[in-house]
Amino acid sequence: MKRIYVLLLTGMVFGIQSTEAQFMKKLKKAAKKELNKTLDGKEEEESETATPAKPVSGMSNQNTPETTTTDEPASHTEEKEEMVNLYEITEPYVFMHNRNKVKAWPLYKKDYTDEKGLSGTYYLSSVMLDQVGSHFAEFPLFAYSGFSLEYDPKAYNGTIHLSDEAKNHFVILEEYKELVDRGTFIIEFANFAGPEAMKMKRAYAIEKDVLIVAPPVVPIKGQKYGNEWIGNDQYLLIGRDLAHLQDLLQTPEYVKKRSVEVFDMLQMHLEEQSLANAPALPARGMKNTSLEADGLRLIKERAAYYKWKEQPIYAYIQSNDWNIITHALTGVPLRRELKLITVMKTPEGNYKREGFFIGQKYNGSSYGKSYMLMNDQRIYYVKKEEALKYKS
Repeated sequence: MKRIYVLLLTGMVFGIQSTEAQFMKKLKKAAKKELNKTLDGKEEEESETATPAKPVSGMSNQNTPETTTTDEPASHTEEKEEMVNLYEITEPYVFMHNRNKVKAWPLYKKDYTDEKGLSGTYYLSSVMLDQVGSHFAEFPLFAYSGFSLEYDPKAYNGTIHLSDEAKNHFVILEEYKELVDRGTFIIEFANFAGPEAMKMKRAYAIEKDVLIVAPPVVPIKGQKYGNEWIGNDQYLLIGRDLAHLQDLLQTPEYVKKRSVEVFDMLQMHLEEQSLANAPALPARGMKNTSLEADGLRLIKERAAYYKWKEQPIYAYIQSNDWNIITHALTGVPLRRELKLITVMKTPEGNYKREGFFIGQKYNGSSYGKSYMLMNDQRIYYVKKEEALKYKS
């Protein structure tokens, strides 16, 4: 009998728990439904009151920093939406790009001038982005359509003003100062602010008031002179006339040709500069025509083996005396060394020089034949008027 009562009592408890669980389940379901209804109402209200940004024009299709997210699917509308031209805005404009909120700044215009004609207002051929924060920042990206450039010809540096707060700096490298003084501008940007595509990059003048940023031009492999464009047809230009820049975007073959011509010119300029600034030949040391003949023979053998383009034409001794190398413990002579200079002629008819060392081993009573030790691999141009100064 007791077993029957226990079983009945257990069944009643489980029945109560089951009924309570079912009731709670229904209550949760109803609450969830009310919550979703409330949220849906808020979303509808927000969507009705929000004013979505209009689509923008002027952006480059390779403009987004790598750290941003992928594109959202494009929405399809029956009516064509009005476009906002980012080159024409007069106040900061906010829009969405690749799921990121972007603040576009109007073109910063200031009437900077300088005696060389570099200062002024410049457009970018495409509106470019600057990554200023993470994806979770209010504005991860800024967009710029151009800037005002302020150049100091005496200091060979300057500032690009992107807005009242944002600015970057640039310098003229030492080897290009002479060209800049003549109106051919090659500038190198710093890394403070501005489009990612310009930071720590060089810009080269390809026309008056038109510069190209970091063109993919490299020397032709296996040739002393000549360059080639190795990239695709996309590039960033800077200039004073926006319409002309956009025309240049449609003529990639011309832009590539001009860029290569500029790099060829710079290559020749740097060589001319090396010739003009060539250091004097090192002074002659001891004179020994026999040893100089040995040195010339040895350096010619090395030039032939490594297929140098330069041809050694003579050698002279730079050392004032032999350098004796002795055993560290016994002090017994092992060999002696001399440094020589060889003067070489280039295929273009210029002259270069390089130092090298010869040695003679000690055989117990005297020194043997001369042999090649090494060349020091520091090669300098030699001015033509003094190239043959020490030739016997």
